[in-house]
Amino acid sequence: MRNATSRLLRAPALWLTGVVSVSALARAWISLGVPSPWVLPDELLYSDLARSIGDGGMPAVRGFQSLGWGVIYPALIAPSWRMFHDPYVAYHAALVVNALMMSLAAIPAYALARLFVSRGSSLWVAVLAILVPSLSYTGAALTENAFYPLFLVALLVVARAVRRPTLGAQLLALGVLGLLAMTRIQAVALLGAYAGGVMIYAWTTSARRSAYPRRFLPSMLVIVPAALAPVVVSTARGAGPLGWLGGRSSTFEGFHASEVPQWVAALAADLVLYVAVVPVLATAIVVPLGLSRRAADEVRLFAALAVPTLGAILLSIAIVSASFDVDGVGNLNERYVFHVVPLLFIGLALWIEQGRQRPRPWAVAAVGVACLATALLPVERLDYNAGLQALALLPLSLLSLTPAGTSLLVAAVTIACGAFWLTCGERTAGRLWILIAVWMVVLTLFTVESNRVSASKTAAAFDGEAATWVDNALPAGANVAVLWDENRGRRGLPDSFYFWLMVTEFFNRSVGNVYRLGPPTLYENVLPTRGVSVGPGRSILGADRRPIRAEFALVTCRTPIDGHVVASAPRGALQLVRVAGPIRLTNGPGCSREQP
Repeated sequence: MRNATSRLLRAPALWLTGVVSVSALARAWISLGVPSPWVLPDELLYSDLARSIGDGGMPAVRGFQSLGWGVIYPALIAPSWRMFHDPYVAYHAALVVNALMMSLAAIPAYALARLFVSRGSSLWVAVLAILVPSLSYTGAALTENAFYPLFLVALLVVARAVRRPTLGAQLLALGVLGLLAMTRIQAVALLGAYAGGVMIYAWTTSARRSAYPRRFLPSMLVIVPAALAPVVVSTARGAGPLGWLGGRSSTFEGFHASEVPQWVAALAADLVLYVAVVPVLATAIVVPLGLSRRAADEVRLFAALAVPTLGAILLSIAIVSASFDVDGVGNLNERYVFHVVPLLFIGLALWIEQGRQRPRPWAVAAVGVACLATALLPVERLDYNAGLQALALLPLSLLSLTPAGTSLLVAAVTIACGAFWLTCGERTAGRLWILIAVWMVVLTLFTVESNRVSASKTAAAFDGEAATWVDNALPAGANVAVLWDENRGRRGLPDSFYFWLMVTEFFNRSVGNVYRLGPPTLYENVLPTRGVSVGPGRSILGADRRPIRAEFALVTCRTPIDGHVVASAPRGALQLVRVAGPIRLTNGPGCSREQP
C-alpha cells in the first residue's frame, strides 16, 4: 500500500494535473477582476469574430466577413458569447476559457521535454512554461491564449516526425501546423523550421544520410504547394504577392530591410533578459554540441529543433518589427516571440543532465555577449506599451532611470546571473531553476499590476455606469447606428474618444454599423467602417447617396446630431441619441476637448 501511494505521488500525470489546475484557477481569479478589455482594437476584433461564430455565421468584424485573423481562437471562445447574452458576463467567461487554455500548455511542454530529458527535469520545464509572465495574456481576448499551447504541440509533433519520419508522423505534424496557421499566420515560419530541422538532423546522422531526407517527400509535396499557392493565386488576381493576407497585407507596406538585423539582435537580447540569462547560456553550449555527429541522439535532435525554430521565429518577427509601427511607435513585439521560451528551458535541462559543460573560453564569451547585448538594449525607445509588447522591459520602464543607469542595472543583473551559472556545481545546479522561477514570478507581478492599470483606464468609458449602459437605455430589439467623425480625430494618432467608442461597442450588443465621416481611421484594416458623407440639410448619406436612417444613434460630444439624448457615457463623452429618422448633423460646434 505504501509503495502504491509512493508511486502515485511520483506519477507525472498527478503533478501535471495539479500544476494545470492551480495555474488555471489562479489565472481565472485574476481574469475575473479585469473590468474592461484593455488591448484595443485587438480584443474587439477577436470578440466580434467569436460573436459572429457563436451566432452561427461566418467570422465577421462589424458585419464584414473576415478569415484573415485566424478562426481557431475565436471559435474556442465563441461558446461564451453563445451561452451568455450579457456581453460583460460573456467576456469574463471567455477569459476563464483563456486561463484553462494557457495553463494546459504545461502538458505539451512536459511531453516535448521528455524527448530530451528525465521526468524530473521535464516537470521543471512544465512548471516554468506556465510561470512565464506572458500568461498574463489570459486577461485579454487575444490569440496568444490558443497559439502558445498549440505552438508547443506543434514543436512536439515536428520533433517526433524529424526523429522518426513515418507517414503518420508527418501527416500529424502537417495537420497541427495547419491548425496553428489557422490560429495565427505567424505559424507559416514553422514550415521553414520543420524543413531546417530535417536538414540539420540529416547532417548529424552518421549512417545513410542521403536516404533520410528522401523519407520526407510526402511533407515536401504538401509544404511547397501550400507555401506557393496563396502567393500565386493572389498575384494572378492582381492583388500582389501579399494580397492573400487581406487586411494584414498593409503590415509590410513600410518594410525597411536594413532594420531587420537590429530587430533580430533586440529580440534576442530581450529573450536573454526575459529568462534571466541562464537558459540562453545553457542552450548556447548545448546547441553546438548537438551539431556534431558524435553527440547523443537527444542532443542532436534538440539542436535540429531549436536552431531553425529560434531562427525562424526571430527572423519572421524582426521582419514584422521592421515593417509595422504600432500607433506610430516602434515595438519590440516580444509577445510574438515568447512561445519559444520553453525550448530554452529544455536547453537548460539538457545542459544539466549532460554534465553541465562550460568549455572555456566559449562559456565566458557567451556571458560577455549576453551582458553586452542586454546592456545595449535601447529600453527608452522600446518600452512603449511594455505591459503588452515587451514584458521583460516592464520593470525597467517603471524605474525612470537615465539610459546609462538602465544599461548599468541590466549589465549588473546579467553579470550576476551569468556568474551564478559559471560557478554552479552539481549540488547547486538545482538552484538555477529556483532563480528562473523567482524571476518569472517577479515579472508576472509587474505585468499583472500594469494590466490592471490599463484595464482601469479603458473602464473609464463606463465609470460609475453599467458597461451595458447603451443596451439598458433601449427598448428590446432596438439597434444603434454609430456615427464617427474622423475629421475631428487626432490625425495619425490614437484618439481616446475612439477607444471609448470601442469599449462601448464591445459591451453593448445593440451597437450596429459604424459610419465614418472623413478619411479612413487609424485602425481601418482591423475594424472596418462604412464611409459616409454630408448631404443637403446636413443629412448623412451612405455610399448609395441615400440618407442613413436609424431609430437611435451613438455619437461623441464632438459630433452633435438632431434628436433627443437618452443616455450618455461619463462626462457626456459619448451620447446615445433618439433619432427616429435620417441622421442629421446640427449647426452646433459640439465639444472641443481632445480627451473624453
